[in-house]
Amino acid sequence: MKLLILLFILISSAYSQEVIQTGRPGQSIGTSIIPMKRFQLQSGLEYNEVEVENKLNTNLINNNVIRTGLSEKLEASILFDLNELNANEMQTQNLQVGGRIRILTGKLNLIFQTRVQLINFDAKINKKFKVNNILAAVYDLGDNGSLTSNLIFNNFDEDTSVFNAYTLNWGISFHEKWNTFIEYYSNKSEDNWVSAWDTGLGYLVHNDLMLDFSFGQDLDDDIDSQFISLGFSYRI
Repeated sequence: MKLLILLFILISSAYSQEVIQTGRPGQSIGTSIIPMKRFQLQSGLEYNEVEVENKLNTNLINNNVIRTGLSEKLEASILFDLNELNANEMQTQNLQVGGRIRILTGKLNLIFQTRVQLINFDAKINKKFKVNNILAAVYDLGDNGSLTSNLIFNNFDEDTSVFNAYTLNWGISFHEKWNTFIEYYSNKSEDNWVSAWDTGLGYLVHNDLMLDFSFGQDLDDDIDSQFISLGFSYRI
């Protein structure tokens, strides 16, 4: 019994004093940098349905991001998805490797994130150089929460990098353990912009572990899509 109590004390004391900062849930990424010599896993399971011209596609996607701090201003990261399209076998897709740098801190925080996509959304190795760049900003609203915005540039569908997505997110903590958000985002598809919204909750288990739940739906007349997601973020 004494051994169990001692083990519990050691595990409890190992938790960080600083609360974990994560890019989940939602589409927006924040501006936090993982502390040096620490690793953080952000993982979620998302089920979505997309109906276009009376054809329904379903996806079960496991989203994963692994982050580690290199300095106070730099971090490295790996992103990859495991996707089960229309009840077929799981495939690894959208493998990206890169990192972020802190540009500005204060009431307004800015970071620039860049990642090279090695495996595309069709689970095939990219033969051309593909890169995804994000300029992320977080504005502190004090007791009224925070505003997060992302400007996204990539060349996934083009030969040169173009501006093709953006997000706007308002989030707030309403309890020492609970937080919530609502978000608007839009992606360029060919010559059209497709918009959507989502919302969700985060629950802080302890300073190094957060659980999350979110759901959302499109705002487009030509596409009927919705998703639901469960996930967690864990720092070691």
